[in-house]
Amino acid sequence: YAGHSAGGLAAIIAASQDPSALGVLGLDATDTKDIPGVPDLIGQSYASNVSCPAFAIIGEPSTCNAENNGLDLFAMMDTYRAVKVVDADHCDFENPTDWICESQCENSATTYSNEEIQSVITNLGTAAVMHLTNLYADGLVTWNTNIDQLDILESLD
Repeated sequence: YAGHSAGGLAAIIAASQDPSALGVLGLDATDTKDIPGVPDLIGQSYASNVSCPAFAIIGEPSTCNAENNGLDLFAMMDTYRAVKVVDADHCDFENPTDWICESQCENSATTYSNEEIQSVITNLGTAAVMHLTNLYADGLVTWNTNIDQLDILESLD
């Protein structure tokens, strides 16, 4: 299961309900917060029930990603890996993004270009999926090598 933003929350909830889930990939995943008519932090009722491996790729904290509150969900899981992409905003996890996201969530003060940031997100996400699906034996090696060699990444686990 994979998803961006609230889709990352949906992926966590789905994986918590599916004993045969292969894994979870959260792309700047968020938990609920300050949404009228929706209880705050509903993901916390599900995250600890995720029994499969999980990967989280997050951007810089902002109101658009609920100050990275989705990271708290991954920390509740037994087996997770998390990394922050330095300078990434919530829109960098959409490909393509649109003017609506960019008008509300774009990080204008960055050291890295959008192309560099999106390339790293794509490479890490692909490595995670390849590892989780056993399609590429070195998916985890690729994930770890990127974290060890790229200044744009900050390991969070």
